[in-house]
Amino acid sequence: MSVIRKPTKEEMSSEQWERAWRQDWQKTGFSSYELRLKHSIAHGERDFLMQPRSLNREDARLRRIMSEFEQGFRRLHNSVRLSQYSARRASSQVIRTMN
Repeated sequence: MSVIRKPTKEEMSSEQWERAWRQDWQKTGFSSYELRLKHSIAHGERDFLMQPRSLNREDARLRRIMSEFEQGFRRLHNSVRLSQYSARRASSQVIRTMN
């Protein structure tokens, strides 16, 4: 008795695979994880991304993002420098009290 099995993607021609994929997609439709809620964050993001954007608006957006990144990096850098300074100061005080 022989076992009938579905050919793997490697064994199918590209046309056969495309046909099988389209049949499966038509049968299943949208996946359950693709929520279509009008007031969801994803809906707002989709609307934003689908809007035509001018070069000037994109330039301003990029500058704002870069500025936020730079400010965050400067704060991080300054906090590391401050903690290193505090650690050196504390160790020098310990050395002074030992002498």
